[in-house]
Amino acid sequence: MRILIIILVLLTSIGFGAKAQLSFPNGNVLNLNTHLDYLYFETEVLFHTGNYIVDDYRWEKISDSVDNRWLVHACFNGDCWISLPDSSNFVGEYGINDTTAFIRFHVWSYQFDGGLTIKYRVINNKDSLDQAVLTFNIHYSYAIGINDKSPFREYDEMYPNPVRAELYFNSANISEFKSLRIIDIGGKTVFESSYVAEYLDISQLPKGFYIISVGTSDQLINRKIFKN
Repeated sequence: MRILIIILVLLTSIGFGAKAQLSFPNGNVLNLNTHLDYLYFETEVLFHTGNYIVDDYRWEKISDSVDNRWLVHACFNGDCWISLPDSSNFVGEYGINDTTAFIRFHVWSYQFDGGLTIKYRVINNKDSLDQAVLTFNIHYSYAIGINDKSPFREYDEMYPNPVRAELYFNSANISEFKSLRIIDIGGKTVFESSYVAEYLDISQLPKGFYIISVGTSDQLINRKIFKN
């Protein structure tokens, strides 16, 4: 009888010890419908690690269905890849603090309508029962939210594309442009101005894809260019 009681106590202790620590303030599933051709903070998911620290966790890709015309980058606590990597550990020093981490995706749809689903599992290296699956469902439609009177729809917005040095804006639209920002493929702003001229010399920028974000009085319009 005494042996039976000891076994029951041990099993109970194990059960309580296996309590999950992971918590996701906004749930484990992200559903995003958007018309923005470049996604960054919209795809961020935070999670808290409870009594553990961020460095105790790793992530594993379960599956992804990404249109091969799209480009997707992944950041796990600031540790970023130009791909969707299979697995690795979270690095606490790259994140928010010791007990709060994030997963973030940069998605370029290149204005091809469609969608993607990405699934990752977050696992506690010290307690394999402490884990969760995160699902990202992203749907892009170029028609959503586009104003037919936008200057970028009525005229050629910028040319040439690809561009080697000077990027020109249609002179008929200049008066409507209030701000200009260039974002690189890693999400970093490499140029910003409140003045937009008829052309911009970008010869100093490295070769690659960029997002040109132009603001008017009532909207923000993003376009992709390739610098060769």
